[in-house]
Amino acid sequence: MLILVLAALVAGGVVFSPGTLARAATTTIASESFETGVGAWAGWQATVSRVCASNAPSGAYVARVMRASGSAYSIDDRTPTVASTDAAATYAATASVAAASASAVGKQVVLVLRENTAAGTGVKWTTSAPVTLAASYQRLQVAAAATAAGDTIEVYVLQARNAVAGDGFYVDTITMAASIPAPAPTPTPTPIPAPAPTPTPTPTPTNPAGWTPLYTQDFTTPAALGQFGRIYGAAWNGYAGLRDTSGQGTYAPDKVLSVHDSALDIYLHTENGVHLVAAPLPNGYSGTSYGRYSVRFRTDVIPGYKIAFLMWPTSDVWNDGEIDFPEGNLGGTTFYGASAIAGSYGSGRMSWDPAKPYTPTNAASWHTATTEWTPGSVAYYWDGALIGRTAIPSGVPTKPMRWTLQAETNLDGVAVPAGSAGHILVDQVRAWSYTPGTPAS
Repeated sequence: MLILVLAALVAGGVVFSPGTLARAATTTIASESFETGVGAWAGWQATVSRVCASNAPSGAYVARVMRASGSAYSIDDRTPTVASTDAAATYAATASVAAASASAVGKQVVLVLRENTAAGTGVKWTTSAPVTLAASYQRLQVAAAATAAGDTIEVYVLQARNAVAGDGFYVDTITMAASIPAPAPTPTPTPIPAPAPTPTPTPTPTNPAGWTPLYTQDFTTPAALGQFGRIYGAAWNGYAGLRDTSGQGTYAPDKVLSVHDSALDIYLHTENGVHLVAAPLPNGYSGTSYGRYSVRFRTDVIPGYKIAFLMWPTSDVWNDGEIDFPEGNLGGTTFYGASAIAGSYGSGRMSWDPAKPYTPTNAASWHTATTEWTPGSVAYYWDGALIGRTAIPSGVPTKPMRWTLQAETNLDGVAVPAGSAGHILVDQVRAWSYTPGTPAS
């Protein structure tokens, strides 16, 4: 299951001129203390109001953000705080937060920067380390180097999980600044031992009946740790800095993702007590309604970790549905397929289609998992053989979803064993679009 993250339609108020930035090492773009109102800010699954606070970090007023629905909620800028990025700049944001209710004490919030193209397509999300809400104010801070010139950057404060009725937080002194030059080059990473030679792959049809090729990746260009996003595109990195679904792991693509021997290497391991995981996105944050998605992979036995290669709503609203295949623990066992029934969300969970087919083998050697999502049906294939399909046509998701190769810590409540580490290798991903009215394989 996918953690609810990056959920807001974000945006905030000050137009930035790259020409002005180029004349200074550091430039303050925006500073918001809510003394005059909250009109430049919006709530996602939340209400936002301006309240007087005797302990306000700056001035006399703060913004109060109260959860209205869902298990996540946020305050977002209405228009991009950075209207046009400088490719050489690094953007840093800060915010002060405190619990606004008793139920929120102990919950975690993060500060997020989202970089979009001028057309509005998300290309990069950067998330701060989480802060645990308390009665006193604490500081969030996050920084990100621009991916390209001419993009926009939006900022929001988010409680990404476990929100319940009555939760809320105060926020004040949201700032954004830009600096040049960009951060120093990434140090040369420690190399990872190459895996055993891969067998010759079974040819995959270029265009199965009823499908039109959408995109493919065979990982022919090497990428060291820390360089994957720069070579394959920042959106491929997926989530960064957030906790995973269980809360035991932290998404850290720069320490997990690399490419060698024509394969994407997802290296799950622990550094300084932090379990490092990743959720690469083959098509970034873009999504489609219906499609065929095929991944050829193998995995080590990695106790304490799991995979959920899944389709997740581009709306980040779980109620729109979810399709998982393959999903399962990396303990040498088999995997399964599952589809959440669209529109079934209640009491913090979804109802699931009763069909839950299992693969006939594990993935100690190379295998191809394929999901075919069509109106009223989700079919699961293992090495080209159908292993099952959904049973409730009306429950199949219909809204756009993005493909996510999520590798994370287990959801069984057991701590990750000390020293557990290993590799998931992916040597090919392919996607096809579905044309209504055409026969599908």
